[in-house]
Amino acid sequence: MRIAGAFLMAAALTLAQPQSFDKYTYQPPSGYTGKAATGRVDWTKIDQAKKYYCQIILYESQNSLGSAEADLAAEWKAVVDISFDTKADILKRDLPLPTAPGSIVRIADTINKRDKSRVIVSLYVLRYPGRYVGIMQLMPNEQAFEACQGDVAPVLPSLSLTAAPAVAPAPGSVTGTWERVIASQTPTRYNMFTKQWEHDPVAAMNQFRNSYKYTLRPDGQYTYEVEFDSFNRYQRDRMWEQGRYTVNGEMMQFEPKEYKKGSSDRRKETVLSPAPAPAPYSRRFILGKHPQYDSVGLNFQEPDGSWSNFSVPK
Repeated sequence: MRIAGAFLMAAALTLAQPQSFDKYTYQPPSGYTGKAATGRVDWTKIDQAKKYYCQIILYESQNSLGSAEADLAAEWKAVVDISFDTKADILKRDLPLPTAPGSIVRIADTINKRDKSRVIVSLYVLRYPGRYVGIMQLMPNEQAFEACQGDVAPVLPSLSLTAAPAVAPAPGSVTGTWERVIASQTPTRYNMFTKQWEHDPVAAMNQFRNSYKYTLRPDGQYTYEVEFDSFNRYQRDRMWEQGRYTVNGEMMQFEPKEYKKGSSDRRKETVLSPAPAPAPYSRRFILGKHPQYDSVGLNFQEPDGSWSNFSVPK
C-alpha cells in the first residue's frame, strides 16, 4: 500500500465555506456530504461506479494528557477500539503541522466489529496547548485508500481552536475572569532509606483537581463554571451557570438565567445538558488583599463563614 506524502503536508485550502464545531473551526473536505452526530461530525463521499466510500469524522476536542503518544492512545481507545479490531499497524509517525506542532497520526488495517468488514483506519491527533482534536478517516480497501487519502490534507492545517481567552480584570474592578483551583499534591514521596523520590500509589489513587471560575462582564452578565476531576475514578463533573450580577456595597448579587451540568470519563469532553437554574443568591466579597489572610484577588465569603480566593488564571 503506497502512503502518499500529501496527508503529511499543509495543502492549499478549498473554497468551501469554513465550518464551526465544538471549540474549533475547520475547512470541510471538498466533495463530501456532512452530517452532525453526538460529539462528532461525519463527512462522507461515495463512489457509486467504483463501489467504495470514504469517510472523515471530526470529534470534539479533549483535554491533553501531556504527550502525543498519550493523546493518541486515549483517542484510539475512545473512537477506534470501540468499533474496530486492529489486525495490523500500517504507519505511526509525527505529523508536522505548523498550526498544531506535536501532532501525530496512526494508520491501521482493521475489522469492523459489527459486520466483520475490512476498514482501513487513519487517526490524526492534532495537538494544541492543553487540548487535542481527533480526526478519523475510514476507507474499505486499498483502492479507496489510494483515491481518498489526500482528501483530509486541506482539513488538517485549516483547523483552529476558537476558545475565547480569559478576560483580564480592570484595575480596581470586579469585571474580568477569576479562577480558584484546588488540587491534590503530586503523587511522589521521598524514601529516606534510598534517598530517592518515588511514585506514591496511594496518593496517585486519590488525585483530584477542582476548579471554579467566574467571568464578570462590564454589562452585568456573568458565567460561573465548576469542574471536578477525579483521577482515580476517571470521572469529571461539570456545571455551567449564566445570568446577571449586581454589586451593592460589599455584596454581590447573582441572578442565574441558564444552568447546565454533566458527567463523563475525565479523558473525554463532558457534554452539558440543560437543568433548572438555581435561585438568586448573594455573596459577600473583598476585592484586593484580604485583611486577615495573604490572599490577593477576588475573595468570596462562603455560607460557613470561610473565605475563598479567586485570582487571575495563569
